[in-house]
Amino acid sequence: MIPGVGRGVVAAAAPATGRLAPAAFWPDGTRTTARLAEAAERALAERRGIVLKRETGGDHSSPGRERYDVAYPIQAGGKIYGVVALDIAPRPKPELEAVLRQLQWGAGWLEVLVHRLGAARLEPGSLEAAKQRLQVVLDLVASTLGHERFYGAATAFVTTLANRLGCDRVSLGFLKGGRVRVRAVSHSAHFGKQTNLVRAIGTAMDEALDQGATVIYPPQPGGEARVTRAHAALARQHDAGAICTVLFAEGRRFAGALTLERPVDRPFDPATVEFCEALAAVAGPVLEVQRRDDRWLVVKAAEAARLQLGHLIGPRHMALKLSVVGLAAAVTLLALAKGDYRVSARTVMEARTRLAAVAPFNGYIKEAPVRAGSVVREKQLLAALDDRELRLERLKWLSQAEQLVKQRDQALAKRDAAAQIAGAQIDQARAQLALLDDQLSRTRVVSPFDGSIVTGDLAGC
Repeated sequence: MIPGVGRGVVAAAAPATGRLAPAAFWPDGTRTTARLAEAAERALAERRGIVLKRETGGDHSSPGRERYDVAYPIQAGGKIYGVVALDIAPRPKPELEAVLRQLQWGAGWLEVLVHRLGAARLEPGSLEAAKQRLQVVLDLVASTLGHERFYGAATAFVTTLANRLGCDRVSLGFLKGGRVRVRAVSHSAHFGKQTNLVRAIGTAMDEALDQGATVIYPPQPGGEARVTRAHAALARQHDAGAICTVLFAEGRRFAGALTLERPVDRPFDPATVEFCEALAAVAGPVLEVQRRDDRWLVVKAAEAARLQLGHLIGPRHMALKLSVVGLAAAVTLLALAKGDYRVSARTVMEARTRLAAVAPFNGYIKEAPVRAGSVVREKQLLAALDDRELRLERLKWLSQAEQLVKQRDQALAKRDAAAQIAGAQIDQARAQLALLDDQLSRTRVVSPFDGSIVTGDLAGC
């Protein structure tokens, strides 16, 4: 129930000697330290809850950081039966006081356990008084659970409490928008929210909330100094003799306040104040849950959205922040990113102008760098024929032409008629060379224009 606890110890008095000895440790297997022992001894000496601030220099739980030692005595009937001490992480003063209240309530359950086991030898009157106080708390909590609607439960609670404690008026308020708003007044089914009395009570509740502690007017002798200006104004303007405002919390935050008014001849003694604090600690969260559940659905949704927004822009809740940032990045990426998506399917391309690139003569394909579906540019190579035989044939005719030229030259030198025959053969050889050169120039089939290959796949040829 108390977050940030590094270690804790409960010391109990031995029945025979009455000396205190450690009875339980947390975590299991650890032992108390001199710091916790010092806090426990001071709580026992002063018979009240205390908070000690210290600096750690190498502590296992939070090295080199600020820590707090909190201790509260376990007593019943004026006798000490033990003490509980905790080493906790730093937190604001109102949360430290909330820790003390939780220890006080837990000590009350240990007190009941002491009575049950018979370890405490209290006077019959003290034990009976404790039982009566516990019965009153249970009855008041039961009065809140007997109503389905929040307003009825709150009115029944404050009215029953006013009758039990002999109060002239008991008011219940809840925190909203940084201020306490009065939601129920005893013996009043309907009250104006803007009346001077309601405003004065709400101001007194705000005064106690600002200080994060119980405020009593007139102040008790020897008690802690509190600002009571708003309480004094309430008593002066509306004839309230004695006023006590106690706060109640839900989790780690204050949820509201309870203001009790008595005649001037019946001030609030410490026992009554302690009872009111214990009652507020139990009944306050129950009423807060009923108040939240009794709202309109739209209000609940708006409150939930505001709470999540506070978690998002406030401290802590790092996991929520990272999740929202990741979600926003993913949505932005999906909305703005552009890319190609490949779909495999059988397609047919129909061209507006189709030309067939055919072989100029019979032969074998030497090279075919493109295939169906490829985009080609003008004069780009589509296929190349094997020209080895043509080149060999050209070399043959080239050498034969050179031989014929020599024969013709010899015949002309001898003035032989064979020179004319050799000239005709030279013309024939040159014609063959021209034919072969033309065929060699057409062994490369190129694209006549920019376009795409529709059919024909010669890659495996």
